[in-house]
Amino acid sequence: MGAFQRRKSLLLKYANIKKDVGLEFGPLAHPLIKKNEGKIKYADYLDKASLIKRYASSRNPDEIVEIDYIIKPEEPLSNSIPEKFNYLIACHVIEHVPNIIDWLLQLHKLLLPKGYLHLVIPDKRYTFDILRPPTPLSHILDDYYRNVQTAELDHIYEHIFVFRDIKADDIWQGQLSEHNMKTRYSAPNAYSAATKELNSGKYVEVHCHVFTSEQFMTILKTLIDMGILPFTICAFDDVINPYNEFIVVLQKK
Repeated sequence: MGAFQRRKSLLLKYANIKKDVGLEFGPLAHPLIKKNEGKIKYADYLDKASLIKRYASSRNPDEIVEIDYIIKPEEPLSNSIPEKFNYLIACHVIEHVPNIIDWLLQLHKLLLPKGYLHLVIPDKRYTFDILRPPTPLSHILDDYYRNVQTAELDHIYEHIFVFRDIKADDIWQGQLSEHNMKTRYSAPNAYSAATKELNSGKYVEVHCHVFTSEQFMTILKTLIDMGILPFTICAFDDVINPYNEFIVVLQKK
């Protein structure tokens, strides 16, 4: 089973895509559910034309989907998305979100009663984030307390400085080398690049947070136990060879 089918098979255990209304964030060229399969809409921070321009070198422009809702990163999702849904899909999205608690609470508001949230999350141990320290619960709570809405310097700096040219196959096959573990930037150059991005006035697309599967689930359970996140954990599918991601399904309380 490929990564795409693995994601989809778990979703189909909880969502009736023919009957239910769904929303997928950041589908780009590979939406989990296509328009001809069910009642699905797409959301992103750029429209199709802008996405084609941004990903011209890495995506087939004919496969990039039309976006139904253009999200403004610094505004509540409900400002851009007036509907409510039976299920939401976010594949490789949460790691880009500066304020994870606030984002999950906004998704909660977009869900109909007993609706499902389908999260696909990269495990840092099998990605270019391999050397980054996992984001602790205290950091996530601090982002929420301070109402952080955009990527901050520490997010951007770590994304630039600690990046390594690693793919999941390199890890699973034990093929790490000096070449793919070599840093792209010196610390001063990474700091200069990070401050330039921070002061650009544009949306900065970086991995704000990184996790291992076990550590993320511990954080998630703690936030639910604290009464901060009104979700129930329905399913957890851990990272397996040869993939770099784990899957979590939550249900709105």
